[in-house]
Order: sequence, then C-alpha cells, then structure tokens
Amino acid sequence: MPDINILVVDDEKEIADLIEIYLVSDGYKVFKAENAAKGLEIISKEEVHLVLLDIMMPGMNGLEMCKKIRETNNIPIIMLSAKKPHPHRKRNRKRKRPRRNQNSRSQRPKRIRQTTACSPSFWLRR
Repeated sequence: MPDINILVVDDEKEIADLIEIYLVSDGYKVFKAENAAKGLEIISKEEVHLVLLDIMMPGMNGLEMCKKIRETNNIPIIMLSAKKPHPHRKRNRKRKRPRRNQNSRSQRPKRIRQTTACSPSFWLRR
C-alpha cells in the first residue's frame, strides 16, 4: 500500500488518539491537530489525502475549516460530530446529504470504528 496520509483534527485528544490507533493499525500515516489553525498548517506543509474533521471545536470550527480547505484543495473531508439527531426526527426523517463542502458526516465517538474501517479506502479511491 502506498503511503496514505490522513489528517485528524479534533480538540479532544482522547478521540484523536483512538482514531489514530485504528488508522495506524490499518497502515495509514496519521497527522493530528488539536485545532483548525494547526490543521491548516499541516495541510500547507504535508501531502494530505484525507481529512477527518470534528465539527465542534473552539475558535475556528470544523465547518469554517472545511470552507478554508475548499478554497485551495479538493481533499476528501469526513466530518465527525458528537451531536445526536433530534429524537422526534429519527423515525420519519429522510437521509440528509452532507453539507455543500464536506464529503461525509459521521457521529462520534460511537461510529469511530465504522468510519475508520470503511471510509479511508472508499474516499481515497475517488
């Protein structure tokens, strides 16, 4: 497998460490950033093939960072969120498409293994 670099941007160190464990064990090289500014710095210095991005961070949030990335790059982005869907919308809601600048959205930490198991290989084939 060629070197595939994945950037994990999350203000919660434990979550970023857990994602890194799964990705490294699958053979990916992982860069971690605890905020959006450091994540953008890594993107400018390193060749990044995929970004796993937390939506709710202090300072610049994940949606703002996503817009910044899209100004210069077309790197696949998977947004991670700790928010749960509203309980009344669960029953009859239609599956929503990801927002305009993101490629995918996943609830964390419940779906971390699911995200790291299938998404990197799927998004990198594009």
